[in-house]
Amino acid sequence: IWRDVNANDGYFALGYGNLAVLYNEQHRFPEAEAYHKKALARLETNPDKNDPYLATILENLGSLYRKAGRAADAELLLLRANTIHENTVGPHHEDIARGLLNLAHVYVDQGKMDDAKSLYDRSLNILVNRFGTDHDLVAECFRGLGVIHVRYRKYDEARQYFEKALTSYEKVMGVNHPQVATTLNDLASNGLAEGNSAQARDYLKRAMSIRAQILGSDHPDVAESHESYSRFYRLQKDALSGLKAAASAHKIRGKVFEIVSAGMSESDALTVSRLQQNAANSFFSCYAEMPGATDTHVGSAS
Repeated sequence: IWRDVNANDGYFALGYGNLAVLYNEQHRFPEAEAYHKKALARLETNPDKNDPYLATILENLGSLYRKAGRAADAELLLLRANTIHENTVGPHHEDIARGLLNLAHVYVDQGKMDDAKSLYDRSLNILVNRFGTDHDLVAECFRGLGVIHVRYRKYDEARQYFEKALTSYEKVMGVNHPQVATTLNDLASNGLAEGNSAQARDYLKRAMSIRAQILGSDHPDVAESHESYSRFYRLQKDALSGLKAAASAHKIRGKVFEIVSAGMSESDALTVSRLQQNAANSFFSCYAEMPGATDTHVGSAS
């Protein structure tokens, strides 16, 4: 059917784009990238350089590159997408806010906190005026601002933003959504930084419960919860519990790597292996804090 359509027809791009989204959902990232590029190549032949679907493909490919740790490539694509939005919709449109939000995430990854904060603020202003605070993108803005204030070591302000994000996510997505769990984990980490270990433990417990129930015990987000628990126990001078939590995280990271590494691009594989190595480092750090542990034991290859 597709071969019977004109080679420059947008239907080709639409088909490629849909396949790319499907592969991305299946975590088949090399195939997703390939089909995004095919869609992009078709759309680039279109004389209309402000095609809204071109902006969608640029955003999707940019998000894929961000996940793969290719922040510079993601930035270029997202800037192009934002230019199209600026040329086709009004300054207070949801597409503008979403584009600013996506680019802000990339700037956080690049350590450009002031630039990211400016974009989060602009996006938040558009979204709140349009939808109020009960919207998933509003929650995403709040969470992004919380992350930035953690980087600034302004933990009180960070907590307030995370709490706003949590309220919005719970209203829009329900109290057992994975994104709620992610925000609870943010609040736990921030609570530990503030020295509020009791509250941090409550947040960790809720986050772990949601993740294990909804995502399954071997999901990477569950590994993240184990890692957060490990940090919590280490701060409580409970090295044994910290060791057990770190071991659980490392076990999950190893399983995930074995399952998905075969179909990964090199950059994606490096990202996952880095997470696995971080889990291993956490395990060995906890082991080293155990009574009677020595460097010889930790470093033994036998």
